[in-house]
Amino acid sequence: MRRGELVWEQVVVLIVIAAAALVLFTWWFNAQRTLLDDKEIDACRISVTGYAKGWIDLAVAPLADAHLVDIDCMRRVITFTEDHVELNGKQARFYDRDAGRNKRSYSELTPEIVNSVAAAEMAICWYEFLEGQSYWTNEVDIGSNDHSCFVCAELHFDADVRASGYTPAPLFEYLRERESRPYPRGLPGEAKPVFHEYLYMSERLCNHDRNWPGDTWYERYLERFPGASCEEAFYHFITVEQGWQDEAIELAADKSYRVLFLQHGRDMGKTKEEDPTGTSYAPLIVPASEFDRELCGAFLG
Repeated sequence: MRRGELVWEQVVVLIVIAAAALVLFTWWFNAQRTLLDDKEIDACRISVTGYAKGWIDLAVAPLADAHLVDIDCMRRVITFTEDHVELNGKQARFYDRDAGRNKRSYSELTPEIVNSVAAAEMAICWYEFLEGQSYWTNEVDIGSNDHSCFVCAELHFDADVRASGYTPAPLFEYLRERESRPYPRGLPGEAKPVFHEYLYMSERLCNHDRNWPGDTWYERYLERFPGASCEEAFYHFITVEQGWQDEAIELAADKSYRVLFLQHGRDMGKTKEEDPTGTSYAPLIVPASEFDRELCGAFLG
């Protein structure tokens, strides 16, 4: 009997060790995937910095815009399936705000999950493109067309979701209420802005000089809305006056969407010091059907 008890105790110990090893391996695997994802995002941001800073003047040549470094960013293709989210064809984690943690699956796709993923992709795009803080010079505006885009992400819904009766909810209500994740980065316990503040209301390039010369869209806006900040003016400009982004957008399962980084400005061939009206930037989310050259002018990638 004693020998049998020892054998059983050994089996139990082996089971416990195997279970602990499985837990550790799962944690390590998920950590590695997270690190890889972060590395790709940071590598994109570094390449954008190089693109912005490595501009050279070819005024004497046929090309008016040349860069020593190309933008090297992976387009993130998101697919919502019946029970999980995929990133570039592989199951991915998403932040479940009701649970307060990242998860890999759900029993039912809800508007909260869709808006959480979409908002996160907008924050990632904004982070990758330097949060609008780096002055690129107007020569980034390829072809003198006043604005251009980079496609950061695509959002798609699987056929099973389209057939499930999924009902969307307003995205921008979510952006105004929820804490921005995964960016901006901060210290543990540090309060974060909501998505809308991070994406649209933080200090941006267009705010670098209040003494703008000449007739600008900002000055014209202030004539109608005295006291409006540069951020409020530009947000109104892209959502209402230009209509590039519909603030009432709901992410419906029968459509696909694009998350864009929009560069808006004038190809004046001037530096920041010579032309402080400069260029302005914004993250956009639009239906794929509206993604064309009329919206973007030119495509950075």
